[in-house]
Amino acid sequence: MINLRDLTHFVAIAEHRQIGLAAVQIGLTQPALTKSLQRLEQVLGTPLFVRRRQGLMLTQAGDRLLTRARNLVRTVDDINREITEFADGDSGHLSIGVGPTMMASLLLKITNRILSDSPNVTLKISTALNHALFDMLRRGELDLVVCGLHEETPPDMHQERLMQDEMLVVANRKHPLARKRLVTLQDLSSEKWVLSPHKVLARQWLEDRFRAHSLAGPVVSVEADSALAILLTVAKTNLLGFQPLQNIQNFGLTRDVVCLKAPQAERRRPVGITYMKDAYLSPLAHRLIQTLREGHSWPSTGGSA
Repeated sequence: MINLRDLTHFVAIAEHRQIGLAAVQIGLTQPALTKSLQRLEQVLGTPLFVRRRQGLMLTQAGDRLLTRARNLVRTVDDINREITEFADGDSGHLSIGVGPTMMASLLLKITNRILSDSPNVTLKISTALNHALFDMLRRGELDLVVCGLHEETPPDMHQERLMQDEMLVVANRKHPLARKRLVTLQDLSSEKWVLSPHKVLARQWLEDRFRAHSLAGPVVSVEADSALAILLTVAKTNLLGFQPLQNIQNFGLTRDVVCLKAPQAERRRPVGITYMKDAYLSPLAHRLIQTLREGHSWPSTGGSA
């Protein structure tokens, strides 16, 4: 019979790809974790990992098991949380993922409001670009995410639109294109860029725009997994970027970075709440969602990355 603890250990090993790192993360010795994995492989009658230079890699059987194991472990965690929060009353823990543009609003308004109403509550707020937040959500590390939404909602997620922001092409104030009254996609196709990783939804949209007009580009000279790093690079180089206006204001770069007038590359992006369809949402999570719906946390020109 499969042991739930062994499944939990298997998920940790799969995520870290090293016995040593996984052992530290879950607080076990390496020999104990190795024994747990061997026990699971013996019960299933098949190897779950193979060793490679880059670390442990899942076998086909291991890859199929990982999705089910994650779901099962998350379900058990949700049951524990639901019963504990029911017994404790107005308390609990909430892990929120948020795009960098919304970070200040959540910290200053939502956090204050929830902690004032429920002093026994604990919160964890993680900020990252949307592709990383969605990965954390799927791994069960976050209860919900507030950031830019997919154009089509993934089948395993629920997404609720709250507002939209505007993604614009940004440049150093001394960039030659900053002096043009109207910048075309043709102009942009010959420029070099600093952009988020390819998994980020905004970059995918921008690349699709060039392809739709049979143009090469954007030519990515620098890739950065940070909105601040992108804007600082734009401020100090002749590379173009693709960011919300709110980010320029939030990071205090209005003297260094401008938005180009490039209507063919302007994107009105849906922003809102995302959570897993099959995940437990605590009363605290529902309260946060309702507060977001009421608009208490959104800046007047807000956005999310």
